[in-house]
Amino acid sequence: MDGWVVAVMAATIAIVGYAVWTGWSASVLGNALLTLSFLAVLATVPGLMWPCVYTLTQDALIVRAGLRSIRVPYGEIRRIEPTRTLVAGLSLSMNRLAIRVGYDDILVSPRDLAGFQAALQQRVDAARVQDAPHSG
Repeated sequence: MDGWVVAVMAATIAIVGYAVWTGWSASVLGNALLTLSFLAVLATVPGLMWPCVYTLTQDALIVRAGLRSIRVPYGEIRRIEPTRTLVAGLSLSMNRLAIRVGYDDILVSPRDLAGFQAALQQRVDAARVQDAPHSG
């Protein structure tokens, strides 16, 4: 996870926490809503991001980010390339791989970017050879 992501999340939680603690709101209802908002953010943020796991199985890439899990068969992967896009994705880093599936990109950020890309590309290439029409 990049430091800027941690900083933005920490700042957001700190600001809302400060507002709750000091009672920025003008009414009891406002304070209750602010408190509920803070608790909702605190409860959902980890569920959206953690754990973030990428698994290369025999026939597919499995991407798990928090409560969300995506299975991508190797034969459906069209391209794998490094990117530093600011577009939101299933990774918390700007150092990512864009995995093209159909017309969409799945953004992942494994620790060993080059090693993961090489291992994934090897499986994608093998799936293409296996799926290629055979002359006979």
